[in-house]
Amino acid sequence: MISLIVATVGNKTDELRRLFESLERQRFTDYEVIVVSQDNHDVVGGIVSEFRGTALQVRLNRRGLAYARNEGIRYLSQRSGIVSFPDDDCWFPEDGLSIIAESFNQNPSEVLSFRIYDPLTNNFYKGYPERPDGNLSWTQIFKKCSIELFFRLDVVKKGIRFDERFGLGGNYPSGEENIFLADVKHAGMTISYLPVTVIHHLKPQRKSRLSFAQLMSKGPMFNRMFNKGTALILLTAFIIKKRSFAEHGWAVFNLYRETLKFNKKAD
Repeated sequence: MISLIVATVGNKTDELRRLFESLERQRFTDYEVIVVSQDNHDVVGGIVSEFRGTALQVRLNRRGLAYARNEGIRYLSQRSGIVSFPDDDCWFPEDGLSIIAESFNQNPSEVLSFRIYDPLTNNFYKGYPERPDGNLSWTQIFKKCSIELFFRLDVVKKGIRFDERFGLGGNYPSGEENIFLADVKHAGMTISYLPVTVIHHLKPQRKSRLSFAQLMSKGPMFNRMFNKGTALILLTAFIIKKRSFAEHGWAVFNLYRETLKFNKKAD
């Protein structure tokens, strides 16, 4: 069984319906959907009730993407074998879940990464390698986003969860999926990439500059993934690469201060 944990605040109703409609067209039918609503619960509940497949709504009174995903993990079916965390504005091609299931049958890796495609603009979500990779490096996991990742249940059985301090609604608005993958690698598990499209999402508009809040997340993210020494080295390399830091002047030193004060263990 494939379990899809969808966190939503209920403000993208058309997109959520599109996701459910795409699931109803799947050739592979052994799946469940766990919808974790953090607002507009009745609106979300109405959409869930229209769905002809297996779906469960979990209602939370607190926002936070990583928190919602972790809560959704608690409701996984006993038959679950593969877990993913699609956004509420994703949707699947008709053979998407079939490809995912067959890929896990043929590949021993604990985590598989696929390609995201935007059929409305006929573009990939981002640049992807043309060749498969059986074991992604530390550098490569920085380039991954959560909606292209699918996990064996063994990953969550080992207690790996999203760090709730990171991601939308957390203290640091990005980096939650990178930290999750780092924990997977630290646990000795393998992350592989297959150049196959299994999920759809609109191609994001290119942003020339990261927000300062996103920049502020980088040092703590590096610290959480490795240690303070490595974090400072990686942060410095990132600052040199991203010249947009220069516009913030002396505020850049706050990035180092935030990195040094970050405690790897949550309070």
